[in-house]
Formats: sequence, structure tokens, C-alpha cells
Amino acid sequence: MSNKLISLILAILLSIAVGFAVYFWQQAEMTPATENTTEETSPPPNAAGPVEDPSEPEISEEKETQMVKDTVQKLSKEYYGEPGTFTYDEANYTYHGEFDALGYVTTEFVNEAFCTEDCKTFKRAFFNILETQNKPIKDYIAESEGNSFIGDMSITIGCFTDNDLLWRMNHSDELGMQKYQNSASSSETLLNSSPTNIVKVNLERYLFTGGGGAPDCYSHFAEVKVAE
Repeated sequence: MSNKLISLILAILLSIAVGFAVYFWQQAEMTPATENTTEETSPPPNAAGPVEDPSEPEISEEKETQMVKDTVQKLSKEYYGEPGTFTYDEANYTYHGEFDALGYVTTEFVNEAFCTEDCKTFKRAFFNILETQNKPIKDYIAESEGNSFIGDMSITIGCFTDNDLLWRMNHSDELGMQKYQNSASSSETLLNSSPTNIVKVNLERYLFTGGGGAPDCYSHFAEVKVAE
């Protein structure tokens, strides 16, 4: 084959190649870019991550915090009770009123005071306060240090009889010296309480502006009621 014929064939092939290249370039220029029109769809029910319910209104962080505080306060009141009315009476210079407290009872045997022979023995009961919303009771106990009817966050609530009935003597301005006694079921609940079996009680001290000696089973709190 002559050189002229080879050159002619190569020229024809080159022209064909260039023609195809130009054609495909023109087609690419004429075709518009395809936009991504895929719509976002909600994740399937089993998809990972929370799915917001548009029907529920959004709660602000401040409101949510307040809701938590209200819940804690409500539970605290239900468990520990209300602060009560027990406080210092500035007009009469003494404490009186009622309050709720969580705690348990301990007992100790004490001999009859000022007795030298044939003396009685009393099973004295103390209520040990573990929790209360009443703050003045702590001040009252601190100020009564040295009183034989007040201990370290504990107060005497009387004595148990041989039949395990709780009773006590209490003096008040309105009623004078009176004897108070709990029911059999209430006495049993108090006697069986312990650090692992706590009870809630309502304690009330009546207004008393006097003073003096007290009997062995005296209590500064006339009412000792087991809360329902």
C-alpha cells in the first residue's frame, strides 16, 4: 500500500473521530442540568431517633424547670407533711403549735424521781425526728438543751404502760395538768417503729407560759398522733 493511500485513510479516520467528539459536546451543552427534586419524607415508624408530634405544644425550659420544682415540693409535702404552726410566740415568749415529722421511737427505763424505797420504774418513750418541714422545732430543741424531756433531735412523748399503751402528762394554760393516752393501735405503731420502720406523726404543744417541776412521764407535747 502506498504512503499516499495510508495518509488518506488516517485523515478520514481522524475526521470521523473529530466529528463524533463535536457531536457529543453539542449534545451535552444542549441538555439542561437535572435538579434534585427528591422530596424529604418522614422517617418510617421504626426509624431511629425521636419523632416530634406536631400536635403537642413546645414547653419552654423555664416552664419545665418550674414543673419539676412543683412536683418535688408536692411529693415533699405528701411525705414529710406540712410545716405546721409550731413556732416561737413573741407575745408569750414561748413555743407552741403543731407540726408533722418522720421518725421512730426509742425507750429507756427510768426510776421514779425523788424516791428512796419501793420506787417505780417507767418505760419512757422518745420520738426521734428524722425529717420535718418545720424549722422552729430545731431551735426549740437547741434552746432546751439540758431539759430531761428533750434530747438530740428527740422529744419525750410519755411512757408505755405494762400493756404497751402510750400515755403522758402535759401542762397548758388552758387545760392545766392533764393526762393523755394513745389508742392501742397507735401505741403499737409507735412502739414498733425503728430506723428501718419509720412513722409519720403530728405533734402538738399547747400554749404554756408557766414552769416548775414535772412528773416522770411528762411530755411538752400533749398530742402525739400517728398520721394516716
